[in-house]
Amino acid sequence: MLKTTFSLRLLCVCGLALVLAACSDPEVKKARHLEQGKAHMAAGKVADAIIEFRNALKIDARFGEARYELAQAFEASGNVEGAVREYIRAADLLPDRVEVQVKAGTLLVAAQQFEQARKHADLALKADPTSVEAQIIRAYTLAGLKDMDGAIAELERASVASPGDYRPYAGLGAMEAASGNMAEAEAAFRKAVEADPSSTPAKLALGYFLLTAQKSTEAEEVIGQVIAADPKNAPANRLMALVYAASNRIKDAEAPLRRLVDINDMRAVLVLGDLYVATGRTDEGRQLYERLESDTAAREIAVARLAGVDFRAGRKSDAYAAVDAQLGETPKSVQLLTLKSQMLLVDGRRTEALDIARQATAADPKSAQAQYVLGVAESENRNLDAAIAAHREALSLSPGMPGPQIELSRLLLVDGQTDQALQFAQSAQKAAPMSLNARINLVRALLHKGDLRAAEADARAMTQQVPNMSTTHALYGRALLARSDVPGATKAFDRALELNPSDPDALAGSLSIDLSRKRPEAARSKVERALAKAPNDGAVLVIAARFARMDGKPADAETHLRKAIEIDPANITAYNQLAGLYISQNRLDEGKRELQELVKRRPDAVAARTMIGIIEQAQGRDDEAIKVYDAIVKETSTAAVAANNLAYLYADRGEQLDFALQLAQTAKQQMPDNPDVSDTLGWAYYKKGMPELAARAFEFSVEKNPKNALYQLHLGLAYAKSGQAEKARTALTTALELNANIAGAGEARAILSSLQNRP
Repeated sequence: MLKTTFSLRLLCVCGLALVLAACSDPEVKKARHLEQGKAHMAAGKVADAIIEFRNALKIDARFGEARYELAQAFEASGNVEGAVREYIRAADLLPDRVEVQVKAGTLLVAAQQFEQARKHADLALKADPTSVEAQIIRAYTLAGLKDMDGAIAELERASVASPGDYRPYAGLGAMEAASGNMAEAEAAFRKAVEADPSSTPAKLALGYFLLTAQKSTEAEEVIGQVIAADPKNAPANRLMALVYAASNRIKDAEAPLRRLVDINDMRAVLVLGDLYVATGRTDEGRQLYERLESDTAAREIAVARLAGVDFRAGRKSDAYAAVDAQLGETPKSVQLLTLKSQMLLVDGRRTEALDIARQATAADPKSAQAQYVLGVAESENRNLDAAIAAHREALSLSPGMPGPQIELSRLLLVDGQTDQALQFAQSAQKAAPMSLNARINLVRALLHKGDLRAAEADARAMTQQVPNMSTTHALYGRALLARSDVPGATKAFDRALELNPSDPDALAGSLSIDLSRKRPEAARSKVERALAKAPNDGAVLVIAARFARMDGKPADAETHLRKAIEIDPANITAYNQLAGLYISQNRLDEGKRELQELVKRRPDAVAARTMIGIIEQAQGRDDEAIKVYDAIVKETSTAAVAANNLAYLYADRGEQLDFALQLAQTAKQQMPDNPDVSDTLGWAYYKKGMPELAARAFEFSVEKNPKNALYQLHLGLAYAKSGQAEKARTALTTALELNANIAGAGEARAILSSLQNRP
């Protein structure tokens, strides 16, 4: 009996030892954590599952199965970054698992890491050469690596290998569309539906393609089939709403959106709310926005939409209060910060708007919307370079974003960068073909570029499509005037002024015609109407000032310009005109003071600082002018006028001739057709003892303006120095005939005297 008891005890002890050994075995422990994690996932306890999978990985960091399960748990929890990281790690640890390689490859394609994605696609195909998913991924990696022929070939092989699978055909359609082969793309998408007529994704892919190909009727038919079979299919209803919107059937778009709202699709709630507000059903839109407020994830956008409704309705204090209250809870909300900046801009509170826009970019430097709004705010504050930089940053973050392209096309035109402005205008029109601003900027750029035929055609089309907008008629008038069709331009400008008496383009163009035809009374009447309509419009005031000077009323011109500056202290055009007015009246000190005041407000105002240098020169204070110009050219390489003037002053003094030549060459590159700049370049060459090169530059200036005595004098000096006696006689004689008292006249006469007895 004792022996039996002892044996049982021994058996229990051995069993306990085995259990304890099992509990301490790392392989068993990590497997248990894995199974517990899977059980939690099945029960919807994602957070608990993540803990278990991590516990397994603490035991064995190379446990590929745990990595894969953790990736799926992260994906379910919304941790996209963690999911991507773990899927890729799992794929490296499980090279023979096709589904793991496919998942990693798919994510890497989405991240545009095509080389790495192709590695995983190849591993999947090595494990299963018939994997359609792997072939599709490999095709997309080839497309990403610019091998479109290889990508198409890969998909064609996949479609042959699996004729009943729609996916290779759908991928092939996408590739053909990306290559611009629209007929081939449509055929592939239709084959996808034929391969699997019951496939909803295949029909939706075809429907989306037809929509993008502007075949709305056919798209509606295909998507309608999906909705008929499954009325609550969210992607189909969203796509149908897009079809209706593209066809301008706004009322019809309500039905699919309402179906989505009924299944609590919050994106549809937002879109339907926007639709109601856009069509004047503001109260219904407000109700939907208020519904969004109850959703934590959508609360900020709901507050933004409601504030926008209040702001447009004139309840501005309510709008600001709602935005500020939400910002109190989420102070780094880019959406609300950008909205507040835009509201402040509308209210003319430019400085505050700029401050808030900078807060938005500080909260998220990678937000393209924040950078775009910053660019608009910088532009409104007349910070041209900063505005351009912000819009360029927005485009680097979101290359297809229309807003920055539209703004860049406008700003670069103002900055004199016509070629780039035209490129952005063309890109903007492609990105937003329905945007009127994009088309307007394109016409402006074409006019500056001198492409009058294209500008006229586009402007004429706009006048027909938007007949009651003054801007389109004014641009059409400018195009007609540029090709000397004065009757046509007059008619276009008159129509624009009938629609808006203060349209700047129409007013300036119409005044130029009146003045050329000696009709000052008609011009005066138009200026008076414009000022009555828009007494505080800076552009109108500047035009009125320019006309007043031509009309012999400098006092009126001064009044208009002072008012323009009072309204907008950063209006550099007004400052420059006022300074020019003072210079013409020999009131140089007053002109300089006005410009210095502008520079205090805007230290980066290169034009105003250059004008100060010009006034210093006009006052005979060359040393001060040199200081002004030198400071400008050290700060920027694009200040052509300052570079030109500084080069001339140095060359004229015989000082820093190498630097003077460098400056003159820089100015010539930026203003190749300017005769003054070419004269400066020639003078620098002449002073450096290079008369042949000098003569070539002076010849360009004389060809441009043969009546300029200084150009002729300089050309004569260069000819004389290079031994071209007859040419020297002709040029110097012409110079003295044009201006007998020109500076250098004594030297010219001495040279002519020395040349008298030469053959």
